[in-house]
Amino acid sequence: MLVLLFCFSCGSDSSRIGLDVFGGGSLDASYIDSATVRISTVKFDSLITSSADRILLGSNKDARLGRITALSYLQVSVADVDVLDDPKIAFDYLALVLPYDGYAYYDTTAAMTLKAHFALEDIEPGKDDNIYNTSRFRTDPLPVGSVTFVPRPHQQDSVEIRLSSSFGQSFYQKAAAGDEEFQSNEEFLEYLKGFAIIPDTTGSSGIIGFKNVSLRLYYYDRNVVPAEQKSVSFTVNTANTSTRIIASRDNPYLKSFRSYKDKVSSVYTHDESYIQSGAGLALRIDMPYLRDLKQLTNFYVTRAILDVYTVRRSYNGLTALPETLRMYMADRRNDIYSASSYEVSLLEDTDLQRDTRYSVDVTGFVKSQMELQAFNENGLLFLLTDKDFRLGTDRIYFHSKTHEYQTRLRIYYATVNE
Repeated sequence: MLVLLFCFSCGSDSSRIGLDVFGGGSLDASYIDSATVRISTVKFDSLITSSADRILLGSNKDARLGRITALSYLQVSVADVDVLDDPKIAFDYLALVLPYDGYAYYDTTAAMTLKAHFALEDIEPGKDDNIYNTSRFRTDPLPVGSVTFVPRPHQQDSVEIRLSSSFGQSFYQKAAAGDEEFQSNEEFLEYLKGFAIIPDTTGSSGIIGFKNVSLRLYYYDRNVVPAEQKSVSFTVNTANTSTRIIASRDNPYLKSFRSYKDKVSSVYTHDESYIQSGAGLALRIDMPYLRDLKQLTNFYVTRAILDVYTVRRSYNGLTALPETLRMYMADRRNDIYSASSYEVSLLEDTDLQRDTRYSVDVTGFVKSQMELQAFNENGLLFLLTDKDFRLGTDRIYFHSKTHEYQTRLRIYYATVNE
């Protein structure tokens, strides 16, 4: 039975190197690279996106994973507006200011449209003090401002969404008069609960990261000649500001997740599995027959390397692969049981993209699985680093074993020849 599961390589796929004298015999080394490896996609239910230094905005129709949309909710704090109480101050305009933070994914050459909507309920976390990528708040269906632009995410620049002149003028008048809405943060939030910034979803553009967002009131100071444009900034409360991710799947199996305990085999997703940040998709790898290696006599595992291959030509400059992933040990329910994570390095074939893969030493996992007495379904989970997984939309397509460049486990072992 074991022969069906582990095919021992030979010829150019095998090496026998006399290493040493061991107990009167020679110690030889070989390897196998056809152990059963199964890949699947899992989905984390909720990712925390509040209390972060980044919001995401944009929408893109991904070729395999469907449309992914990032919108954000912002809660604004009151500011000192005493400077506006001056007859020589004249209102100019009110805008949401969104500085780029350098993150961008998908097509940044396409124009994108953002619309600002009033929040109609308090933007607040739940009982656990967090807001998640799935959290939603009621908003006014009519926008109060919009902007269409071609993003320049890698420049020290900002995007401004000008709000309607009627609201801006009313806001200014209340602030200049020192109305009660501007006397405390509590009163201010009763007056202005916040905003939702929602991208247009009819096209396919980039998904862009922004930081240090603010509501800015521009005015002219006519105490000087010529009149000088100045501003008052109302900062965003990051604790109650978050990004919501909406993923519309075309593949029915990727729609079927009921909880993070589920997994979708690559058999049902075109012999591929996926990671997609923001939306919570992660890669799971199972090696179900490692315990059977214990049946082999004179077999000592010295090293095990897992190579996880990406789909050829599935990435480019706009959808670059992350240089590292994190690997976790998980049980059959996808609950992580290891105390630490492991770095997984990208080995990129920059010429043809055929041999591009992520490689990681899994010797400890293989040996521990071999030693377990009871049957188990432990596996390995792969995802991006914490911030990039929660506050990014990077995606990776991985090959199953049905492809020429296939995900594989290389087990190096020693035998003792008497």
